[in-house]
Amino acid sequence: MSSTAKLIIITAFPSESRVIIDQFKLKRQHKQRSFQHYVNKENTIHLVESGKGKIAAAAATASAYQYSGEYKHSHFINIGIAGGNFPIGSLHQIHKITDRSNDINHYPRIFGKIKSTTLITCDKPVSEYSDDCCFDMEASGFYQIASKLVPHEQISILKVISDNPHFDHSNITKQSTISNINKNIDTIKEHCNTMLTNSQA
Repeated sequence: MSSTAKLIIITAFPSESRVIIDQFKLKRQHKQRSFQHYVNKENTIHLVESGKGKIAAAAATASAYQYSGEYKHSHFINIGIAGGNFPIGSLHQIHKITDRSNDINHYPRIFGKIKSTTLITCDKPVSEYSDDCCFDMEASGFYQIASKLVPHEQISILKVISDNPHFDHSNITKQSTISNINKNIDTIKEHCNTMLTNSQA
């Protein structure tokens, strides 16, 4: 893999990133103190943990791009959990994001065989579960910044269902998040590797 290839992964929490960090053998970058930032030995995969909320996700996305060298062919992916009227642990890619606070829509890239759905980014956790829709707190902030840095064809979002009408968001634990991400790690890794390949100039 060319060292100029770049994949930038944004997660919100350590429980979302732990399995991904292990799979790609990422190491913590102690020089970067604004966010928890991890990089592989080849300097081709960067992962940043943003913390909760779309503002934090936006800031982490900009920081990751700057720290990784502002490579114009970088591909961005937001990976995390979301609520929805789907089976717990099911994996979805997002083809439309709506920011509930302003009703602005965004359209990430869709490719491969992962089922796609829409997503609503909210400012606080919700206990509503509409059919064919997920809910999170970060994606719109991530996309808003990523789409200013690279074309939308270079941006993807994957969400794993963490809560649904039968399992409220108040029941989510670090271990349940790790387990749900781990169930899908082979598919997530394949998706990421395809994006990384596509990022080569």
